[in-house]
Amino acid sequence: MEASFIQVSKDLVNQYTIGSKSNVYTGLESLDNYIQGFQQGELILLADRPLVGKDAFINTLLINIGIKQKKKCLYTTNECSTETAKQRLLSGLSEIEDYKISKNKLSQTETDTLDSISKHSVFENIFITARKRFKLENVLEISRLLKTQNQLDFVIVDFYDFLGNFENANLSSLIKDCKKLAVELNIPILLAYKLNASVENGINWNLPHLALLNENENKILENVDLVLFLYRYDYYGFSEDENGNPTFGTIHILATKRYSETFQNLKFSYKKHCFKIEDFEVQNQGIET
Repeated sequence: MEASFIQVSKDLVNQYTIGSKSNVYTGLESLDNYIQGFQQGELILLADRPLVGKDAFINTLLINIGIKQKKKCLYTTNECSTETAKQRLLSGLSEIEDYKISKNKLSQTETDTLDSISKHSVFENIFITARKRFKLENVLEISRLLKTQNQLDFVIVDFYDFLGNFENANLSSLIKDCKKLAVELNIPILLAYKLNASVENGINWNLPHLALLNENENKILENVDLVLFLYRYDYYGFSEDENGNPTFGTIHILATKRYSETFQNLKFSYKKHCFKIEDFEVQNQGIET
């Protein structure tokens, strides 16, 4: 049993690279089928409410893009420390509960699994900058430096609470600057944005919509190429969805491309304990009888 755990951990960091060299694929099959991966020069807006799943989605992207595909990623955040970000990556790779890693409450098998993962230099393609007072100017500077060294394929900007409190004009300007940087460096950039925590009185299962982004959403969205909303039914206390399916352990990504008026509603498995999202169909293969 112990040997199999270690072998799985080795395999995790050597999985196949998907897609073409020009696009950056999320590793989530149903999402990639819809968006064809993140495009060069594209600005992606990731939006959800607090504690819905933003950290798990970002963690999944870093694992799939930076570790499995070996693409160079810059993760800038003022939401957590570098140590916490790396701990979440280890949790997602091993599927060992994040709490057990942080409190060092590990079995010998789990310790061996983490040791095995650590031997493979899993963080070598992921640059993490975590500072409470990080500014966009810092992101621009670091991104340009890494690009000149051919060390950058994808950027995640996680100024979650910071952006959620921005005034309309300032937020529009910041998003415009991020789009300019994406075009300049010819890479996709993902920007995390916090939606208002209020509930829409139960209308349409509280599904997010573009009007939640801001009263002046048109000014904000004119520089955004792709919007990804994260949504969980159980976040609002719904144990079943509108079709009667159980909602526990699931998360939805509502994706819409620029100028589109419709969303693609995609369902995924959500592993909260290890900050990980997986394709729902893949996760549930072999369960049906």
